[in-house]
Amino acid sequence: MGSVEVTRPLASPSARLFRRPKASSYLLRANAPKVRVRPASIVLYLTVIVGAVVATAIIRDRPYSDKSIDMQVIIRLLGVVWTAVVAIYWSVIRPPSAWTARLTPWAIFFVLLTASALWSPNAATALVATISMLMILVLCVYSVEINGEFVSVRAIIWASLFLCGVSLILMPIAPDFVSMRGWSDDGFGAINRLRGITPSANAIGGVAAIGALLSYAYYPQFRRVGLALPYAMIGVATLTLILADNRMSILAAVVSGGVIFLSRGATLLRWALATIAAISALLSLTLASDAILYSVSRSGDTAELTNLTGRTDIWLVALEKIDAAPILGHGYMSAVTIFSQDPRLFSAAAHTHNLFLEILFSSGLLGLIAFFIALASTIRSFLITSNMAVLAILLFVLIRGITEASPLNGAPNFVIYSLLMMIAIAAARIKRRIRSGRTSGTPNSQRPLTRHRQNQYGN
Repeated sequence: MGSVEVTRPLASPSARLFRRPKASSYLLRANAPKVRVRPASIVLYLTVIVGAVVATAIIRDRPYSDKSIDMQVIIRLLGVVWTAVVAIYWSVIRPPSAWTARLTPWAIFFVLLTASALWSPNAATALVATISMLMILVLCVYSVEINGEFVSVRAIIWASLFLCGVSLILMPIAPDFVSMRGWSDDGFGAINRLRGITPSANAIGGVAAIGALLSYAYYPQFRRVGLALPYAMIGVATLTLILADNRMSILAAVVSGGVIFLSRGATLLRWALATIAAISALLSLTLASDAILYSVSRSGDTAELTNLTGRTDIWLVALEKIDAAPILGHGYMSAVTIFSQDPRLFSAAAHTHNLFLEILFSSGLLGLIAFFIALASTIRSFLITSNMAVLAILLFVLIRGITEASPLNGAPNFVIYSLLMMIAIAAARIKRRIRSGRTSGTPNSQRPLTRHRQNQYGN
């Protein structure tokens, strides 16, 4: 068997922004087998992109209280149906081949959410949402299995770039449509925050942050196929986050991006820079906390930050109502009905504004325990395979979940697509490692981790 010479690519000024991995840490294009692209694989790839966009984008503007079925609702339902068709098709073609034990806890969790939808005040809508999440999980699993990890990640990045790019393009064309609405001194109306073609500024902020994180995490792989996509995504995402003023997504992205930065070779310089940055932040908060809080607050009132813009009041009400159904919860998507009837909250309080409280409110202790078990399964997969992209997105969702219930408070959106894709990738890496151990006859416990085997080319 002939050998293939592996050479280190030449450095470029732009590449110095990121740590360049050793040439031996990944497969060069010369080593990649020729793979024939099948139409079904292209359909699977496009389904992920279009599904994430359709589930998140809004194409009309109407009062929050208007819940009638219109063209946007019909388009989303068609997206749900098509996602289910593609997921079921691959399940029939390759029945259990892509499924692993690591995915079973997540399937159980979503089944519990689906069961909780049965006693929700919005049972029909909740059932559609939870069953859709199960179908998206299956879709992501087969996307990784058929198209490979890197191709699947690029689908998520393309969806993020589309949502953010169109939002920025529409700013000068339709500023009222892409601006967030909220309460100000002049009453309820447009405020100076970009929501784009998503439901809220926090939604577009989450989309942008995930796209940037994935572009950074998979930057070494992009160097072999072109850097235009990651650079465009990071640039567009940065501008989107600034205009959306989504503080929690920015914080979560900085922490998650810092973890990726430190993982790119635990050099003394990297740890020194991270330590200096952390100490500087702590000193700034200690010496000038009032000035910093005032500058960060949108209203100029520091109480906005201490009560997390009223979220603590919602949490108190949520905890009180959780006591009424602690084991099974009130049902998925029940908060939108129950909270709107509470005189202590405003009518648009649609969820608990906390990921863990939302799960507890919807599906009780049973659902929260199932969520933690599923989360532990994916974290264990990360500890075995050391996939920093999986860790980064998990960290982002959990940190952002302190003030946001998304993606487990309503219909599927971009964040749930991203999260489930990372879960599928973590499970697929474990499966490949086990399969590799069986093929070679070497016990898995004695085999070194091979980080370069990321199924980039659909193997």
